[in-house]
Amino acid sequence: MNIENMLPFLNKQALEELVDSVIAGDVDFDIRKALPFLEDDALKRLMEYAAENPGKINFDSAECYPFLSEEIMEEVFLKKLESGVLDESCLPFVSSECLKKVVEKYCENSDWDLNVDALYPFMDEDDISELFRAYLKRNKRTD
Repeated sequence: MNIENMLPFLNKQALEELVDSVIAGDVDFDIRKALPFLEDDALKRLMEYAAENPGKINFDSAECYPFLSEEIMEEVFLKKLESGVLDESCLPFVSSECLKKVVEKYCENSDWDLNVDALYPFMDEDDISELFRAYLKRNKRTD
Protein backbone atom coordinates (compact mmCIF):
# COMPACT_ATOMS: atom_id res chain seq x y z
CA MET A 1 0.00 0.00 0.00
CA ASN A 2 1.28 3.45 -0.95
CA ILE A 3 -0.09 6.54 0.81
CA GLU A 4 0.95 8.73 -2.12
CA ASN A 5 -1.48 6.86 -4.38
CA MET A 6 -4.27 7.37 -1.84
CA LEU A 7 -3.85 11.14 -1.49
CA PRO A 8 -6.31 12.22 -4.20
CA PHE A 9 -8.97 9.99 -2.69
CA LEU A 10 -8.61 10.82 1.02
CA ASN A 11 -11.24 12.99 2.64
CA LYS A 12 -10.50 16.11 4.67
CA GLN A 13 -10.50 14.23 7.98
CA ALA A 14 -8.02 11.61 6.77
CA LEU A 15 -5.71 14.29 5.37
CA GLU A 16 -5.83 16.15 8.68
CA GLU A 17 -4.94 12.89 10.46
CA LEU A 18 -1.97 12.54 8.15
CA VAL A 19 -0.83 16.09 9.00
CA ASP A 20 -1.26 15.39 12.70
CA SER A 21 0.73 12.16 12.39
CA VAL A 22 3.56 13.88 10.56
CA ILE A 23 3.67 16.70 13.11
CA ALA A 24 3.64 14.20 15.99
CA GLY A 25 6.44 12.24 14.34
CA ASP A 26 4.28 9.12 14.28
CA VAL A 27 4.71 8.50 10.57
CA ASP A 28 7.67 8.93 8.25
CA PHE A 29 6.05 10.60 5.25
CA ASP A 30 7.16 13.49 3.07
CA ILE A 31 4.20 15.79 3.73
CA ARG A 32 5.14 17.96 0.76
CA LYS A 33 3.57 15.29 -1.46
CA ALA A 34 0.20 15.95 0.17
CA LEU A 35 0.20 19.76 -0.11
CA PRO A 36 -2.04 19.99 -3.20
CA PHE A 37 -4.71 18.00 -1.38
CA LEU A 38 -4.70 19.85 1.94
CA GLU A 39 -7.09 22.60 2.92
CA ASP A 40 -6.05 25.98 4.29
CA ASP A 41 -6.39 25.03 7.95
CA ALA A 42 -4.10 22.00 7.59
CA LEU A 43 -1.60 24.02 5.55
CA LYS A 44 -1.58 26.76 8.18
CA ARG A 45 -0.96 24.17 10.93
CA LEU A 46 2.00 22.80 9.00
CA MET A 47 3.41 26.27 8.44
CA GLU A 48 3.03 27.22 12.09
CA TYR A 49 4.58 23.97 13.27
CA ALA A 50 7.53 24.35 10.88
CA ALA A 51 8.06 27.96 12.03
CA GLU A 52 7.95 27.03 15.71
CA ASN A 53 10.00 23.82 15.31
CA PRO A 54 12.65 24.39 12.65
CA GLY A 55 14.19 21.18 11.35
CA LYS A 56 11.62 18.86 12.97
CA ILE A 57 9.99 18.07 9.64
CA ASN A 58 11.39 18.29 6.12
CA PHE A 59 9.28 21.25 5.14
CA ASP A 60 9.58 24.88 4.06
CA SER A 61 6.49 27.03 4.55
CA ALA A 62 6.92 28.63 1.14
CA GLU A 63 6.06 25.26 -0.39
CA CYS A 64 2.47 25.83 0.79
CA TYR A 65 2.05 29.18 -0.91
CA PRO A 66 0.71 27.91 -4.25
CA PHE A 67 -1.97 25.93 -2.42
CA LEU A 68 -3.19 28.55 0.05
CA SER A 69 -6.13 30.83 -0.61
CA GLU A 70 -5.30 34.41 -1.53
CA GLU A 71 -6.82 35.55 1.75
CA ILE A 72 -4.52 33.36 3.82
CA MET A 73 -1.52 34.31 1.69
CA GLU A 74 -2.17 37.98 2.31
CA GLU A 75 -2.43 37.28 6.02
CA VAL A 76 0.93 35.47 5.94
CA PHE A 77 2.55 38.19 3.84
CA LEU A 78 1.31 41.09 5.98
CA LYS A 79 2.20 39.32 9.24
CA LYS A 80 5.76 38.80 8.03
CA LEU A 81 5.92 42.38 6.81
CA GLU A 82 4.79 43.67 10.21
CA SER A 83 7.68 41.77 11.78
CA GLY A 84 10.10 43.46 9.38
CA VAL A 85 10.45 40.63 6.84
CA LEU A 86 9.61 41.10 3.18
CA ASP A 87 9.07 37.53 2.03
CA GLU A 88 9.47 37.87 -1.73
CA SER A 89 8.28 34.30 -2.25
CA CYS A 90 4.79 35.46 -1.19
CA LEU A 91 4.53 38.13 -3.87
CA PRO A 92 3.14 36.00 -6.72
CA PHE A 93 0.30 34.88 -4.46
CA VAL A 94 -0.99 38.17 -3.00
CA SER A 95 -3.51 40.49 -4.61
CA SER A 96 -2.87 43.91 -6.04
CA GLU A 97 -5.15 45.26 -3.29
CA CYS A 98 -2.79 43.84 -0.69
CA LEU A 99 0.20 45.45 -2.38
CA LYS A 100 -1.73 48.73 -2.59
CA LYS A 101 -2.01 48.65 1.23
CA VAL A 102 1.74 48.18 1.46
CA VAL A 103 2.32 51.12 -0.89
CA GLU A 104 -0.03 53.34 1.13
CA LYS A 105 1.71 52.42 4.37
CA TYR A 106 5.14 52.96 2.81
CA CYS A 107 4.15 56.37 1.43
CA GLU A 108 2.70 57.45 4.79
CA ASN A 109 5.74 56.33 6.78
CA SER A 110 8.95 57.86 5.49
CA ASP A 111 10.95 56.00 8.17
CA TRP A 112 9.84 52.55 7.04
CA ASP A 113 12.90 50.72 5.75
CA LEU A 114 11.40 48.45 3.11
CA ASN A 115 13.03 47.34 -0.13
CA VAL A 116 10.08 48.17 -2.36
CA ASP A 117 12.09 47.38 -5.49
CA ALA A 118 11.12 43.72 -5.13
CA LEU A 119 7.43 44.65 -5.39
CA TYR A 120 7.49 46.34 -8.80
CA PRO A 121 6.85 43.28 -10.98
CA PHE A 122 3.72 42.50 -8.95
CA MET A 123 2.30 46.01 -8.69
CA ASP A 124 -0.03 47.90 -10.95
CA GLU A 125 0.99 51.09 -12.69
CA ASP A 126 -0.86 53.38 -10.28
CA ASP A 127 0.96 51.98 -7.26
CA ILE A 128 4.33 52.33 -8.95
CA SER A 129 3.47 55.93 -9.80
CA GLU A 130 2.51 56.53 -6.16
CA LEU A 131 5.87 55.17 -5.03
CA PHE A 132 7.61 57.37 -7.57
CA ARG A 133 5.84 60.47 -6.22
CA ALA A 134 6.77 59.45 -2.67
CA TYR A 135 10.39 59.10 -3.76
CA LEU A 136 10.38 62.57 -5.31
CA LYS A 137 8.83 64.05 -2.19
CA ARG A 138 11.31 62.34 0.15
CA ASN A 139 14.33 63.23 -1.94
CA LYS A 140 13.46 66.80 -2.82
CA ARG A 141 16.47 69.06 -2.51
CA THR A 142 16.14 71.79 0.03
CA ASP A 143 19.00 74.09 -0.99
